[in-house]
Amino acid sequence: MPKEGNLTRRILFRFVDVLYLIMMVLILGVTVIIEKNGIYYPGVYTIPNLACYGLAGILLLLLVAAYQHFGQPSEKLYKGLVAAVMLITAAGITAFIVTTSPDEPVSDMMRVRNMARNFSAGLNIASPEIEKSEWAYFMKFYYNINLAALFSWINSLFGSWYAVEAAGGLCTLLSLLLITLSVKNITGNRFASLAVCILTAPFLALTKRAYVPYTDNFGLIFAALIIWLSTTRLKAPYKLVLLVLASVVGFWIKATIAILPLALILTLIIHARKEHFSALMNRRGAAAILLSALIIFGGMKAGPAIREHYGFSESNRMVSWHYFFMFGQDTKGMGTAKGKAFRELWKQKFQEGATLEEQRAAFLRQGLDWIRERGFRGNLDFYSKKLDIAYNDGYLGAAQKHPSALVNSMQVLWDMLLLILLAGAFRGSWKDRRRGFMCFLKASLLGVTMYLMLFEDRAKYLWMFLPVFMTFAGMTLARMDFRSKAQLP
Repeated sequence: MPKEGNLTRRILFRFVDVLYLIMMVLILGVTVIIEKNGIYYPGVYTIPNLACYGLAGILLLLLVAAYQHFGQPSEKLYKGLVAAVMLITAAGITAFIVTTSPDEPVSDMMRVRNMARNFSAGLNIASPEIEKSEWAYFMKFYYNINLAALFSWINSLFGSWYAVEAAGGLCTLLSLLLITLSVKNITGNRFASLAVCILTAPFLALTKRAYVPYTDNFGLIFAALIIWLSTTRLKAPYKLVLLVLASVVGFWIKATIAILPLALILTLIIHARKEHFSALMNRRGAAAILLSALIIFGGMKAGPAIREHYGFSESNRMVSWHYFFMFGQDTKGMGTAKGKAFRELWKQKFQEGATLEEQRAAFLRQGLDWIRERGFRGNLDFYSKKLDIAYNDGYLGAAQKHPSALVNSMQVLWDMLLLILLAGAFRGSWKDRRRGFMCFLKASLLGVTMYLMLFEDRAKYLWMFLPVFMTFAGMTLARMDFRSKAQLP
């Protein structure tokens, strides 16, 4: 704990630490006790998760033993091994792209792809050629219009959909590099950075989300960029502008990216001292603040303008966050897309011709009614199962078509990651900027989990936040050299 911090700062830091510890204990508890609850993808892995945790624990002990025995690799060896992992990951992503038809139907991804092709052909959402079901989809998930527009530009520029897939794969590959560099920047530990690079690669290379163009891989790069920028020693004005730009652009691709800048702002409120702002108290800093404000204002105007250009009218928008809150509180569907009650209420209100304001009130009221109807014990069971749905799938929602041996292996790696994240709640406290950065990561993970508890709950939504998980894991691994306290970063 920073000695120079005042009492309020220490209390707030400790509060975040305690919340994070409680969250991790609950996650490990429910993923062992509840096992697979069958709401989504029953039979994801074929061995008891307790056994997976046992194997994960053995792997973690071997990793720590290797660190104790070998220490950090040389800079040359480190760069060579990271380059090798990057090449293998690139080969895996490329193999997926060239062996998979771009016309393979993949639910929401297919809808965005088809609309992007329509945009490239000069159509828009309001064109009579667009099917009513497709129009309705984009009226509900209107943020995906931004993504379809981006894909349309790439597709038109290169004249091939494979270029869009290649861009998605490149985003994934660059994210792996940024995660690796983030750990190196914040810890100065080559072993931890290399270990995180190796651990992250399977989660990025062995899933369709790595190459199928969608909000997952195009959002992942912005999450990784925000984390990486936060670890760099760029001058404050440049860092501020770049962080704001990454947050705004990322937000219009995947709205949940907002969790990261919000967590960063919270951390700055807790951790900030006068010297942190001194670098902005000059002409360059003032220019950076002004430019950041213009980027935020421009982003607020650009998203709606893009959607309007492609035929979307705000008057046709069918849902707001109130709908997704009701979605996430559907008792029978466990807050997943398997639920039916929330869909029926939406159809009823839509058929009645209810205004958006009337729909918002009805959806919010229904979500709160479900919470009240469940009572204390019912909510305890409901949110425990939601937590299990989110965190008890090592393949992060992409395991259905893969061999069981591979799925089981991914579950072991995921469980090892969760064990490392739990260890991070106990393994000492950092000083200086690392202390604030650790608070930022904890606040981000708390925000992600809170989002999944309130809104739609799927393991796949964790994939985009792998940069947060893995950077936190890297910081924890860097603290696991027990040979001498003097060697701790």
